[in-house]
Amino acid sequence: MQYGKHYFEMVKQGEPQYYETRIVNSSGRKIEVSVTNVPIIVDKEMVGVYGIVSDITERKEYTERIQELSKQHELILNTVTEGIFGLDADGITMFMNPAAASMFGYEAKEFIGKNSHPIIHHTRADGSHLPQEECPIHMTVLDGQRRSIKEDVFWRKDGSSFLVQYQVTPIIEQGQIQGAVVVFNDVTGEREIVRAKETAELAAQAKSEFLSMVSHEIRTPMNGIVGMTELLIGTDLSEEQREYAEIIRDSGDALLNILNDILDFSKLESGKMALAYEPFALRKMLEQVAELFKPRADEKHLEIRYRLNPSIPEFMVGDAIRIRQILVNLVGNALKFTDQGSIDVNVDIIKGRKPEDSVLDFAVQDTGIGIPADKLDQLFQSFSQLHPVINRKYGGTGLGLVISKRLVEIMGGSISVESIEGEGSTFRFAVPAASVDASAEQTASQFHHDRTRQSDKVAMRILVAEDHPVNRKILREYLEKLGYQADVCTNGVEAIDAISQNAYDIVLMDIHMPVMDGLKATDLLHRLIPQDRIPPIIAVTGNAKREDKEACLEIGMRDFISKPVMLSELKRVLQQWGPRDEPQLAPN
Repeated sequence: MQYGKHYFEMVKQGEPQYYETRIVNSSGRKIEVSVTNVPIIVDKEMVGVYGIVSDITERKEYTERIQELSKQHELILNTVTEGIFGLDADGITMFMNPAAASMFGYEAKEFIGKNSHPIIHHTRADGSHLPQEECPIHMTVLDGQRRSIKEDVFWRKDGSSFLVQYQVTPIIEQGQIQGAVVVFNDVTGEREIVRAKETAELAAQAKSEFLSMVSHEIRTPMNGIVGMTELLIGTDLSEEQREYAEIIRDSGDALLNILNDILDFSKLESGKMALAYEPFALRKMLEQVAELFKPRADEKHLEIRYRLNPSIPEFMVGDAIRIRQILVNLVGNALKFTDQGSIDVNVDIIKGRKPEDSVLDFAVQDTGIGIPADKLDQLFQSFSQLHPVINRKYGGTGLGLVISKRLVEIMGGSISVESIEGEGSTFRFAVPAASVDASAEQTASQFHHDRTRQSDKVAMRILVAEDHPVNRKILREYLEKLGYQADVCTNGVEAIDAISQNAYDIVLMDIHMPVMDGLKATDLLHRLIPQDRIPPIIAVTGNAKREDKEACLEIGMRDFISKPVMLSELKRVLQQWGPRDEPQLAPN
């Protein structure tokens, strides 16, 4: 009330007054009002006061809501990480949020009221001048069309540029274009990441291709070293000569293992390690692994034992090649670091609700030198070798466990180690592997044993297509050792001619040959000769990658042998793909 009296006294002195106040109306409700008091003056004498009172409660509340919304919008505009600025219909900057000003390196006030194009957008991405009439932002101001630009260049205050991705949206009111709003992001870092990724992918591809080429080139002379050493050991040698020959053989095997480790590591690093799921016999796999290491175990007077949980089905479905590779790495490692005692491989199964949810749990336990507790975390690191003295004694690239870990992980499993120094180590890994029903077991059995002959030797006519003279000699010597004779040719054209004119039981076909390679020769044979006259063609090559094998099988070859050729592998393909010794029944 005193508040009103003050203004009334001012009016009495002849000064009009306007003010806002809060009053209580007749119903007891508080309302906001505006009061206007005007003095009434007659003959220079104030005779009264004219007062106007207006209820402004709703207007006041509306104004407060507008102010609150404005604050919220300003808060949002100032908080977002995207740069935002707005132009009027003449292209003059009306507002700019802090993120935009920061990216440009200006103060927002330096932009307000100015045409932004000459300041920040005067150049195209290729560095050429961008006329304002061709600028997507100002084109939107003119035609009212929304535009989205994936890559463009904006300029900072310091003269540097940055890549942006932006959208221009017109401001339209009552059908009239009032300006435009630009929302942009600095994508310089993203583009650099993409380019770095593309560069890395190209480098990985180049590395993979280089290693593939080197692998083939190394495997060709390796075939001569390993093959001839194998043949040499089979001849009459003095004790000293045999010792030297065995050292050469062991060194060749070690070099081949290093080569395989490097190739596998390269494929894993580039993400090109493919998995292939198929039925396999787990017991047979363990028998093969134990048989592989038996000669070395016998030399060290060690015993390799394996045990399967009886509830494990005879056949499982998984990547048998990779599971076997992991087992070979772990058993080989155990054998390397164990001088007395035994190596035990135990396999259990964790069955899920469905057959495809099963998990195979492997444990490889040795009684070797063990691993110090403070070194365990280094085991699965690339090229990690735990102790220089031990490494000189036992050798190795340090990649075996890394490769095993990566293989387990890409199959969706896990691997771990427990060890006591001086007492031994236990490596465990678990991988998903589906159980299969009886019909699938039969299929798996056929898959592994189809066309396997009952006896070791049946007369057969063999063709060897190989351009390298040493490799030709090794294959012929191996075949003679097994009791077979073979015709030879040196390129794909000669192979087609020989197969067209003669009935061969099996063909050993090199992939890389002059004039015509083995793949083209096989493809042409399937086009030119009736299928019933084409013998089983076995690829023989230094390319050891799975995709190479798949390419051979897709073109019509029946099997695959990697160089250096092992006598056991050659014997296997002859047994599997050579003619059967079963008596043929005369037709009725």
